[in-house]
Amino acid sequence: MKKILLTIALALSLVLATPVVLPQTAVVAQAAAEVNFSWEYWSGLGINATTRIEVSGAPSKAKITYSSNKKSVATVSSKGVVKGVSVGKAKITVKQTYKGKTKKLKTLTVQVRNAKIDKSNYVEGDLWIGAQPGWVSKNNPVDVSEYNVLSFKNPRAKYTYYTDNKDLVMDENGKATEVKNSGVAEITVKETYKNKTRKVGTFSLILKDPEYYGSHPLQICQGQTDNVYDHLHGECGKVALFWDDKEFTDEEAMQAADSNIPPSDDVLETVYDEDGKWHGDIKGKNPGIRYAALVQYNYLTQEYDNVFARFQIEVVDTSKANKIKFPWDGYKEDNPSYVFRLYEDDTDYVWVSLDTKYYSGSYQVTSSDPNVVTAEMDDDSIKLKGISAGTATVTLKVNGAERSFKVKVDKFDPDYWE
Repeated sequence: MKKILLTIALALSLVLATPVVLPQTAVVAQAAAEVNFSWEYWSGLGINATTRIEVSGAPSKAKITYSSNKKSVATVSSKGVVKGVSVGKAKITVKQTYKGKTKKLKTLTVQVRNAKIDKSNYVEGDLWIGAQPGWVSKNNPVDVSEYNVLSFKNPRAKYTYYTDNKDLVMDENGKATEVKNSGVAEITVKETYKNKTRKVGTFSLILKDPEYYGSHPLQICQGQTDNVYDHLHGECGKVALFWDDKEFTDEEAMQAADSNIPPSDDVLETVYDEDGKWHGDIKGKNPGIRYAALVQYNYLTQEYDNVFARFQIEVVDTSKANKIKFPWDGYKEDNPSYVFRLYEDDTDYVWVSLDTKYYSGSYQVTSSDPNVVTAEMDDDSIKLKGISAGTATVTLKVNGAERSFKVKVDKFDPDYWE
């Protein structure tokens, strides 16, 4: 009896141990559909403004339907276009019907808001109009309404602009045609819709010449393009850049700007777009110092007659570096006791940073004992490989800069890792 039971048990164990092969069935997982508003309307929607609900990842033959729980606040079309009707919140439900089955994909909440002065659209003090006579004129009006201070605008409403400063000549549409003196103007915005007018809010507009706030000198590396306008604070209108290898007077800068001859030499180059227009770009060619001035155009006299910024431009020699930085700098910088550790047959990298951007020179890296560790450059990192247990010094030379650090290679212990 024991033999029979043993035989049966052995047979069962063989059956259980035998892999069971089932017929293979291909299973393709349908990705869940994603439902979102157009990105720019997540924070809200103006009255009469529209946004589209975007559905992606649904089956191609699926039917998508939309519904609003408060049509008095927001409506939605059969194509997913949401329209603001009145201030408030509404929930938009998106459903999918596929192969006779309907399921809810998502419920989105849309908040319809009144237009408002939105200071998140600008930094206080960044809204300027040049006070230099002749820059703002009927020939060169400045449209304050395009300063992007309003959020949730009603496309069917009329917005009017008023100034409290008589030195700023501006119509109700926000077009400024003259600035008589420097100062600050408080601009009030009103909205008129369905014969009702309400105050939207106020914002400050500085009446002043633009300012240069870039570095002195403005450093540009060889081969690098920089934009002069990025270093200006305030609106500056039509501007010419003049530079020379020596100091010059304002009159010389204005005469050069009026001659419409763009400066270019072996140190700096003026960069134009495909249409031959200059948008503030200059490119460093060779190391050197140039004295520069920005000259503003007067639309009344049709001349460049205001030098509002003077600075130097230095083209930096990218073939030289004066300082090498390693990842442990800042808390172990120049510490002779710092040791980089790795194991035999192990490879690791040390990232190298230089004080010179766009460095174009060569790197020289050496190991005091290649039998302990080898070192070579791999892009902007030192590639270290442990050869045998011991300590060696790795030295990096970059033209005038030089740094060293110690590397200790430990013998690999498989028992420790296990």
